[in-house]
Amino acid sequence: MAEAEEAAFATEHARLVRLLHNQGKEDVGDLRKTSTTTARTTTSNSSSSSSSSSIPRYIRLRRPRPVASKEEEEEEEQATRKAIVAAGGHVVVWCPAEDREGFYALPTAFRLAQWPLYQQGRVYGMDVASGVAVWALGPRPGEDVLDLCCCPGLKLCMLAERMKHKGTVTGVDISRTRLHVCRQVLLKYHIGRHTSHSLAPSSSSSSSSSSSSSSSSFSSASSTFSSSCSTSSSPPSPLTSSLWCRLLCADGCTFQHGPQQAWTGLEEDVIFDSRAYDWTGMEARGQKRMNRGTRRKELLALRALLQLFTPQEREGEKKGELYDRVLVDADCTHDGSTRHMEKVAGMDEAIKSRHGGFLSREKLGGLEALQRGLISNGFRLLRPGGVLVYSTCSLSPRQNEAIVTYLLKAEAGKAVLDPITEFGEPLFSSIGEGEEGEGGREGGKGVGPGRLPCRWGSLSGTLVFEPRFGETSGLFIARIRKEEEEVRIN
Repeated sequence: MAEAEEAAFATEHARLVRLLHNQGKEDVGDLRKTSTTTARTTTSNSSSSSSSSSIPRYIRLRRPRPVASKEEEEEEEQATRKAIVAAGGHVVVWCPAEDREGFYALPTAFRLAQWPLYQQGRVYGMDVASGVAVWALGPRPGEDVLDLCCCPGLKLCMLAERMKHKGTVTGVDISRTRLHVCRQVLLKYHIGRHTSHSLAPSSSSSSSSSSSSSSSSFSSASSTFSSSCSTSSSPPSPLTSSLWCRLLCADGCTFQHGPQQAWTGLEEDVIFDSRAYDWTGMEARGQKRMNRGTRRKELLALRALLQLFTPQEREGEKKGELYDRVLVDADCTHDGSTRHMEKVAGMDEAIKSRHGGFLSREKLGGLEALQRGLISNGFRLLRPGGVLVYSTCSLSPRQNEAIVTYLLKAEAGKAVLDPITEFGEPLFSSIGEGEEGEGGREGGKGVGPGRLPCRWGSLSGTLVFEPRFGETSGLFIARIRKEEEEVRIN
C-alpha cells in the first residue's frame, strides 16, 4: 500500500513539475503535451492558445432579480444586455437553448471589478465551464440541493437562479474565511431574499433603542417567529414558495445534516441563514454593511431559529435527511487554471515544495483521499433517484476519472454513471485512458449550438474542458445517479 501511494505521489509530482517547467516556454494552455502544435487551431472566437491572454472573461446575468415585478425585471435585463454589448461582450453561443443568453464573453483584459454593472450586482463573473457543471446537475424549483465545496459562492448563485429561488440550497465548506467571502457574495446577489418568513426582527422593531436588554431582544426575535407560525400547528415551510439558503462551516467528508434538519453543531458554524438575515430592515435603513447592532439582531434571530425550528413536511412527505441534488466541486491541484499555474510558476522552488506547498507531499498525497471522502459522503447524502455531479479544475485522471471509478466500484449497484450528452457533442476528439496528446478538432468547425469546446473524458459521457482549446478554463465534469431502491412485494 505504501509503495502504491509513493508511486501515485511520484506520478502526480512529475506531471506538475513538467507543466510548470513548460510554463512560459510553450503556450501556457498546452497542459497535457508540449511537443505538438495542433492546439493552435483557431476557434470561432479566439485562438486555442490557452494562455490567460486569450481566454475570454465570462459573466453571467443575475436572473431573475429578487423582489422585482416582471416589468421591472424585463426592463433592467434589457438595459443590462445593451450595456454588455456596448462593452464588447457577446452571447456564448454554445450554451444550452434554455439558457442561451445567460452567459456573455467579454474581452480578456476587461476590468470587471470597476464595472458599474458588476458593482450593482446585475452581473457576476463566472467561467462558463462551471456553468456546464450546474446545468448537468439540473436543479429544479422546490428541490433540496447541497453544494459540498461551495466557496466562493458563484455556483450557489446559479443554483438558486436555476431553481427559480424555490427550495433549499445548503452550502458547506471547511474554511471559515472562505465562507465569510461566500456570505458577502450571497448578500450582494440577494440569494435567499425570497424567504417567505424571516426570524430577523422587522424594520419597525429594529428602530427600538439599542440599549434594550439582550433578553428582550431575544424575546422579540422569538415572538417574530412565533407569530409567523400562528396560522398552523407547525412553522410554515419556506420550501414551497421561497428559497432557504444557508452556509455551514463543516468538513465535507463527514458533514451529515439534511436539508430540512435543524443545525445541531456549533452556533458559530452557521455562517449564513437567509431566514435570520434582516433583508427588509437593512434595505429600509439603507445599510450596505452591518454594524454591531444589526449583527447582534441577526445573531439573536439565528438563536431563536436554532431553538424553535423543527424539520418540516412538504406535500405531506417527510424528507429531511437526504438531498435531491449534490454538487461536489472538489479541491484539487487547480492545474486546469492558467492563471493559477502562471502564479505558481513564478514562485521560488522552496515555496512550491515546502510543507503544504503546491508540490509538497502533504498537498499531493492528501488530495486523492480528500476527493474520495468528498464524493463518497456526497453520494451518501443523496436520495435514491437523485443526481450528483463531481467536478475539479484539474486535468489529472487520478483526480478525475479515478475518483469517479472509485465511487462506482464502492457503490456498485447503487451508483450509475449518467452520460452528459444533452448539451451536444464535444468539438475535440477524445484522449484514450492513460494516453497523452492534443486531441484533434473534429471536422474543423467552430463552436456553436450543440458543439462544445471540450472533449470526452476516458469515462463514457464525462466532459473535459481544457484551456488549450481557447474557450474556457480547465474543468472535468462527471454525473452520477443513485439508483432507486427496489420495492419488494411479499
